[in-house]
Amino acid sequence: MTITARTRTLLDHVLAEAQRDGRLPSVAAGLVRDGALVWSGAVGTLDGRAAGEAADDDTQYRMGSITKTFVGVCVLRLRDAGRLDLGDRLEQHVPGSSLGAVTVEQLLSHAGGVQAETGGPWWERTPGGDWEALAGTGARRRSGSGSGPAGGSTTPTSATRRSAGCSRCSTARAGRRWSTASCSSPSG
Repeated sequence: MTITARTRTLLDHVLAEAQRDGRLPSVAAGLVRDGALVWSGAVGTLDGRAAGEAADDDTQYRMGSITKTFVGVCVLRLRDAGRLDLGDRLEQHVPGSSLGAVTVEQLLSHAGGVQAETGGPWWERTPGGDWEALAGTGARRRSGSGSGPAGGSTTPTSATRRSAGCSRCSTARAGRRWSTASCSSPSG
C-alpha cells in the first residue's frame, strides 16, 4: 500500500505541529498499513539545540515512566491477537535476555525483580545502548531478589500484591504464600 504525495505532506505537517505544540526537542513517527511502513518522518534535533544532531526516521528514544501504559496496552493487544501469553517467559520473545526466566506478567506487574533504575548516571544523561546490550546485559536484578521464581523476590510490594490478586495477602494467583505482617492492601 502506498500513500499519496498530499498525504505525505499532511503527515509531515502534523508531525511538525506535534513537535511544536508539545515543545519537544525532536520527534520521529511512522505509519504502518497492512504490516508495511508507508510513511516515516522526523523533526527537530536530539538535544533541542538548533545546531544539534537532527533526528531522523531511525531515531530511537528511551522509554520513560509515561510509556508504561503504552507498553502495557501493546503487550495486551499482542496477547489478544494470540502472539504471546502473559505466562510466557521473556526468553521466548527476547532470546538471550538476562531476564529470560521472568514471565511477561511478572514484568508488567513489577514482580520480576528488575532493578528500578540503571546503574551509574541518570538515564536521561547517558547514551543509549544497542539491542544486544539491552536484551543481554542491560537489565539487572535488584539486590536480594534471587530467592523467588526466576530470581524474583518472594516478598513483593503491596502494590504488586494488589496487581497479582492479593486476597488478604495469603496467596497469589501463582499459589505462593506471602506474609500478612506487612500487608497494606485495602483488602488486608
